[in-house]
Parts: sequence; structure tokens; C-alpha cells
Amino acid sequence: MRAEECKNKVSAPKKKAVKESSGGGGGGDSKKDEDDELKKALDGVIVREKPNIRFSDVAGLENAKELYTKLSSFQSNSLTCMKR
Repeated sequence: MRAEECKNKVSAPKKKAVKESSGGGGGGDSKKDEDDELKKALDGVIVREKPNIRFSDVAGLENAKELYTKLSSFQSNSLTCMKR
């Protein structure tokens, strides 16, 4: 659910803040506010702890699991051969 909220937040059209002109030409806080808003949106999505989940805990997707296992094994073997 959080990922969908974040996706919607990030993909929503950006609104540009219109500042009142004071004639001073100073920088505004609109970029900082936008960055803070994005950080808040992403805060719930970032994984801070290592999850304790194994392939056997995930139901289905057997073909994807098998392909991932083969790919990981292939990469590991390729790197070992390159080091020699």
C-alpha cells in the first residue's frame, strides 16, 4: 500500500510555487519544501531492517525463483572464472 502511495506522489504532476516578488532576488524555499515532501513520502517505503524472508516463505512464482537461482549461480561462477 505504501509503495502505491509513493508511486502516486512521485508520478503526480508537479506544481510550481509562485512566489511574490519582493525585488530582492533571493532564493526561495520551494525546492527545499519539495525535497522535504519527497523525503516524507519515501520514509515509509525505505527498508531499515534486513527482512528474514526466504524463497520457501514466498508462495508461487516457482519459475522466477528457479531462474533467479540459476542466474545467481551463473554470475558467481563467471566471477570465479574471471579471477583466475
